[in-house]
Amino acid sequence: MADGSIMRSIVTGSPSPTVYGLAERAAELTAS
Repeated sequence: MADGSIMRSIVTGSPSPTVYGLAERAAELTAS
């Protein structure tokens, strides 16, 4: 899961993969 978020952040050009991944996971948890 984490690797996927990092890979996606690299593709999107996000400067902070870790933060991006955490924010994305938070969004998924909120959406659930």
